[in-house]
Amino acid sequence: MRCRILYNQAGKPELAEALLSEAKPRAERVLGELHRVSIAMTVNLAGVYSQRFEFDKSGPLYQQVFERHMEIFGPDHPETIRDQINLGIQYMNTNNLDLAQKYIGEGVQRQLEVFGADHPMTARYRSNLAMLAVFREDWQEAIRICREIIPQQEQHHGKDHWYPMETRRFLGVALWEGGQREEAVQELHAVMADMHRVFGESFVYAAELHEYMQEQGVPLAEDA
Repeated sequence: MRCRILYNQAGKPELAEALLSEAKPRAERVLGELHRVSIAMTVNLAGVYSQRFEFDKSGPLYQQVFERHMEIFGPDHPETIRDQINLGIQYMNTNNLDLAQKYIGEGVQRQLEVFGADHPMTARYRSNLAMLAVFREDWQEAIRICREIIPQQEQHHGKDHWYPMETRRFLGVALWEGGQREEAVQELHAVMADMHRVFGESFVYAAELHEYMQEQGVPLAEDA
């Protein structure tokens, strides 16, 4: 299975897809659908499709994983909660925002009840609620969640970790779209500089943010 993952990481998703599509049913037949290897192959195949934005293919696979982990572990296990969040993200990516709210919201609530507000993954999962608020154009809700969880993420992971930087990216967009332009300009340029410093000038999410800022007419740093 490792080679299949490496093919995907090496930029050869078609080969990874072919190998996983062949191996997954064989593992399910020999080991059973609930075996950890069968489930891992399902997760990896879903990841291949998700990276190619083929959410019509990745969504049903994430649904399978969620249901199987629910059967094995029950609703309070961290893997089940993670799968519930992942399934909600799939719905968000297909603009099915009501189902996204259902799965992400229920997953976050379960995470809070079982592991508490101070658990590192609680803030991470809540960042998906912030992203969902951005999708819904509920700017004030996105700002509220981001402001609450960024300090937690920085405490758990450090300021240079991707998790708080991603949330700061959501915050900058929500501030801009919500009309808080002066603070938005400061946050957008600050997170852009941090992404370049930590991940490099060619970092894909920095490029996406730069394109957004150009489209929106966000002033350059020296003009802000």
